[in-house]
Amino acid sequence: MTTNPVLDRLRAERAEAVGSMDTILGNVGENRDLSDAETGLLETTRERITALDAQIAPLEEYAALRGAHELTTAALPRPSDVATTHVAAPAPARCEYRSAGAFVVDYLRANGIMDRGVIDQEAVARIYQTRADQITSDTTGLLPQPIVGAVVSLID
Repeated sequence: MTTNPVLDRLRAERAEAVGSMDTILGNVGENRDLSDAETGLLETTRERITALDAQIAPLEEYAALRGAHELTTAALPRPSDVATTHVAAPAPARCEYRSAGAFVVDYLRANGIMDRGVIDQEAVARIYQTRADQITSDTTGLLPQPIVGAVVSLID
């Protein structure tokens, strides 16, 4: 888990302020009351600790959120793991389906629906290859036809 240097600095400053308060109170002893200077120092230190606490609280919440995020992302599968588990057969050079039905049959075989749970690895490879090779110009009607010509004609 990564550390936040600002949070570490604020915590160290707070610990130092608490230590100075303990030092002041230790010097007072049991036989006398606090002097005005000591009371002023304790009050100033207490205000600084309150200000530090106000800065530390949201940073600790952020650190907790970041830690939860790191734990969650550590549990997710890596792309290299997914690639080796799904594609066992080498992908064909280029797969062009003759019809939409041929694609659906490959899709059903790749998901184990066609043969009752038996996954066809060659169909999986063809499906992934088709998805990887698809470019915008292959899908007709996706992009509008470009209008080539002058936008404004000032000649009547």
